[in-house]
Amino acid sequence: MPEQSPACPWCGRRVESEAVAVGPPPHLSTHHRFRLHERCLAEWHRFADRLFDLSRQGAGATLIEYPKNHGPEDLVGDGSEGPTGDSRREERGAGNPANAPARQASDAGPAER
Repeated sequence: MPEQSPACPWCGRRVESEAVAVGPPPHLSTHHRFRLHERCLAEWHRFADRLFDLSRQGAGATLIEYPKNHGPEDLVGDGSEGPTGDSRREERGAGNPANAPARQASDAGPAER
């Protein structure tokens, strides 16, 4: 029985011809070499360039590393969350205006009366 061609790691389809070898990175074995279709290679290259740009902008930990290991769900919100993505902390915290007592007219300064 003939050996099947390995699948392209980018698209999951079998690699037959017109494929390009990628890798291995320095100091790693050839086990880390993959064959991608030419079209997949172009998509991957744009993706890798974007990852590099995000890292250089200081966004790597938030937009690359954390989602790579944990998924993006914890990071996505409407902008009202605190730095950890926990909106409940903000709702309970003293910094939330909803938790501050209502200001009375007698509390107003001279310019506000």
